[in-house]
Amino acid sequence: MKRPPQDTPLTIEAFRASGWKDALLNTDRDGYSSMWTSLSRAVDNAMTAEDLPKARVLCLLSDLCSMSLKAETLDRPFVARMAMQAGRTALPEDLTEADLVFLAEVFTEVDDALLGARIADVLWLRVKPRKVEFVRAAIDAYRLVEVSAESWVRGGRECFRRAITLCRQIRAGDEGRLGMIVSDLRNGLDSAAASEGYLALWISQMLREAGLAKEDAAAVAARLEVV
Repeated sequence: MKRPPQDTPLTIEAFRASGWKDALLNTDRDGYSSMWTSLSRAVDNAMTAEDLPKARVLCLLSDLCSMSLKAETLDRPFVARMAMQAGRTALPEDLTEADLVFLAEVFTEVDDALLGARIADVLWLRVKPRKVEFVRAAIDAYRLVEVSAESWVRGGRECFRRAITLCRQIRAGDEGRLGMIVSDLRNGLDSAAASEGYLALWISQMLREAGLAKEDAAAVAARLEVV
């Protein structure tokens, strides 16, 4: 992917005209990896058209989606998806102050759950002093991920684990969101069908490993017996 000049201005007008939604519609939505691929292709098209403002916006969004989420790591939850002798893909610390200011301006306009979660989560990590509205927005977006076997193997599991971690980071500041996540997972467990393979087992493992829903342990075990 050919990148636009780093000093190309980032504007909300360019964001709204960038066609990021159309780019994501042209992907099979196999998690962040496919989003990265589709947005990178859109960057190439914008560069070919010599539309640098559009390319700059799409390139930043592509970089965000290129990061791999390692939800079990508290201090460095995002790692480079690819690392080669010649370099690596993006990390949160690569974002400039201009990038962060721009993302803080546009993140409320993003209605795609995965992209919105990624933007808000990176803002929570990078912007100092930290702003609780970013972490709450990230949690809410992660919760929009479908609890299904297909979603789970395409990154949904990591999204819910990250949401749990974020809730615990801000404690009472989560305003009840941790309990909502438990309800999401329990509903997913209760509705899991035998055709969904190991979904019920995966959900029960997450609840157990996170120390959640201990009072429902017997009910969870009983549910596993019938799936």
